[in-house]
Amino acid sequence: MVADGAAARSPLALGDVAASLFGMAWLPDGSSFGSTRQARELDARAAAELGLTGLVLMETAGGQAAEAAWREWLARSDSAPYRPRLAILCGAGNNGGDGFVVARRLKDRADVACLVASETQAAPPDASTMRRAAEACGVVVLDLRTPEGMDAGLSRLREARIVVDAVLGTGARRPVQQGARVLLEALAACRAVDPPQGACARPLVVALDLPSGGCGDTGECDLLTPRCDLTVTFGLAKHGLRLPPLAALAGRIELADLGLPLAFRTRQSAGNGRKDLP
Repeated sequence: MVADGAAARSPLALGDVAASLFGMAWLPDGSSFGSTRQARELDARAAAELGLTGLVLMETAGGQAAEAAWREWLARSDSAPYRPRLAILCGAGNNGGDGFVVARRLKDRADVACLVASETQAAPPDASTMRRAAEACGVVVLDLRTPEGMDAGLSRLREARIVVDAVLGTGARRPVQQGARVLLEALAACRAVDPPQGACARPLVVALDLPSGGCGDTGECDLLTPRCDLTVTFGLAKHGLRLPPLAALAGRIELADLGLPLAFRTRQSAGNGRKDLP
């Protein structure tokens, strides 16, 4: 839910700087902005003090993100088809696990396909569990590392009315590498091509936690960081979401309700939260 590896530029230290510069800021609903370190600590405290495991938090985060994406789709689509095409880019870490939860939750409402570029066994245990659950429910998974999978994945992206960016979370390394790069390059390639005649100009793009390749502490971005219409962030809204250039790519920010009261979210303690692999 929170982190996808350790950023090359030491985001924890940068997050401390951001927190000291901006203090505690607030979203309109009273929710706080914070650093990626604080978000990881929140995960750790939820497990240690409340007994909420990473798998529970992932299910909650993905479920909230699915509903937020669907609300946004309905609000933007007066003549929305009954089952719009939905493409979810799922990275190898826990952000990808959140994406598989979204896929399972929306399978009955949309024509869903998950695009991957990594092995199931390479993912953290919680993410692997969510991938297996999605596949067991009949969610189509396309591996872009094969020519056939790439062709099918590009076709899905070109036809998608909704695209979910679940590639990288708060610990993204820049430049984006390996499977994550394959996924984001595929999205960029499709968006660079004019849509088919009669098709919508561009799909609704929803990011989970952060637009992939963006730094949650400094706002720095990779060249492949996608422009999103909505970012559903988890635990705490990250400082980087209000800093350029990431702020211009994140779209509207919505904080997922993980069932953690505001007083619990804003109380800090030492610890390490869930960490993903890039």
